[in-house]
Amino acid sequence: MKKLIYLLFTFSLVVLPFTSCSDDDDEKEKDGVPVEMVSSPEFTDTDNEEGKIGGTLSWTLPESEANITGYVIYLSDSQSEKANKLGDVSAGVTSFTVASGTDFAAYLLIVAKNAAGESDNVASVTVKDIYKDVPRNVAFKDTDITYTKISGTVSWTAPAGGTDFGGYLIYLSDEQDELGTKIGEVANDATSFEIPDGTDFYTYLHVAVMEASADEIYKTTIPVTDSFNGAFILNRGNQGANNASIGYYDFTSNRLLSENIYPEANGGSDLGDSAEALLIYGSKLYVTVYGSNRIVVLDTRGKVIKSLEPTDDQSATVGPRCMAAADGNVYIGYYSNHAVAALDTASLEIRDKVSVGRYPEQLAIANNKIYVANSGGMDYPNYGETVSVIDMTSFKVEDEIKVVINPNKIIPNSQGDLYVISWGDWGTIKNTLQRIDVATGEVTVIGNATEASLVNDKLYTLFAQYGEPEYKYVQYNALTANVLEERFIDNTSINNPLVIDVDQVTGKIFICNYDYVSTSTMYIFNSNGTFEKTFETGGYYTGGTYFYNR
Repeated sequence: MKKLIYLLFTFSLVVLPFTSCSDDDDEKEKDGVPVEMVSSPEFTDTDNEEGKIGGTLSWTLPESEANITGYVIYLSDSQSEKANKLGDVSAGVTSFTVASGTDFAAYLLIVAKNAAGESDNVASVTVKDIYKDVPRNVAFKDTDITYTKISGTVSWTAPAGGTDFGGYLIYLSDEQDELGTKIGEVANDATSFEIPDGTDFYTYLHVAVMEASADEIYKTTIPVTDSFNGAFILNRGNQGANNASIGYYDFTSNRLLSENIYPEANGGSDLGDSAEALLIYGSKLYVTVYGSNRIVVLDTRGKVIKSLEPTDDQSATVGPRCMAAADGNVYIGYYSNHAVAALDTASLEIRDKVSVGRYPEQLAIANNKIYVANSGGMDYPNYGETVSVIDMTSFKVEDEIKVVINPNKIIPNSQGDLYVISWGDWGTIKNTLQRIDVATGEVTVIGNATEASLVNDKLYTLFAQYGEPEYKYVQYNALTANVLEERFIDNTSINNPLVIDVDQVTGKIFICNYDYVSTSTMYIFNSNGTFEKTFETGGYYTGGTYFYNR
């Protein structure tokens, strides 16, 4: 399985001055076409599909490029026939990328060129379809539900070319192209490997084969999904203090494993000032940091994949705030810019933006629409009173729905009807819960609420109106808007409830208490509303609990 490199050299005859000899090479020299060629071409296929190749072709330049303007790359079943042109590069370049999915052929050719034409002297390298050498059908599912730990069975099918090699090596790595940490080795007749409990999570798993001579490795790489069971806790932090944080609470051990995963994963750096929202979509975390004007994309350990600092047309900050996701896009409310932007989750680039009402505070997706609660919050006392309706196909606002002033929360039920909480003016107009019938557009006031969480068509509401003598915890049937329970928890000792979140899988209820001075306290209740425990979040001004049950 060693790579064999074949070079075809066609040497021109040495022509003495003042002779009348007119062989082909002499004619080429007279025409100015290069006779020089590259040396030591190398290529390793990285495309695991049968009959397809891809990867980097590299070479060493001639001693002189004085008569060369570039190189042409061909794919051919002959060492000399220029059959299928793949592309060309300029002089001085020593590599060319063969696109994955390119049809297999026996040789890659590199040919020097200039304005007079292409050289007849060809450097070639044998192409080997790596499909025959790599493990196939590699699969792994994590069975360790502890945060940042994995375990389980890795399985595979032997390479199509047989098992004439030294054995399989199993690696974990944070890099797709680097082997990383070796965690095991099995014989060449094996088709599986057991990753032990408590193994540290890495982004990629590599199953490689090694030749008996131990000098060459061919691998198949798959991404690893950590199937942990717990919740991320977003702490907004004190305004202007640059102390936003993300904690992690583990359901397996029932304790806070980390008060702040961000600096642990990013060399001690800070998340920023005033984190507003966290969204779990696919295998990534998306965080808006309003005060720092950041949108941060993280892996599930909190490591930064990409950070964006969006601005408007005048290069002013836009204040990213609320989020919702669907169909490979994360939609982000630009609070200061009065707009909603679409972030493509493949390229991690903003692909579009649409203007909405003033100071969008919350987004919801239903009925192929994006619903935007326009709070108007910075225009006190001139609050907003609309919900913008964006068509997801055209990405244009198609309607505005009038609601009670200062809408701040919007949640769809399973039928696409919406529950909206408006905070009013904190005086005469109280925190108000409304229901929008999307079929008729009718808005109905249901009662009072400050925050809510909708799970399995049950709406859990918290009413903590400033100045009200009592906090209320009312549960509604989200399909009918009927009251199910007047009080769904058995504890009344929470001094200043700030947010409520309910886990769809376990039914556990998380209610955060905020005292404006010290770090927040989280209260946990079981699905029946029975108090279980409290813990300190370690962060200030907790903004929400985001459950990750995989």
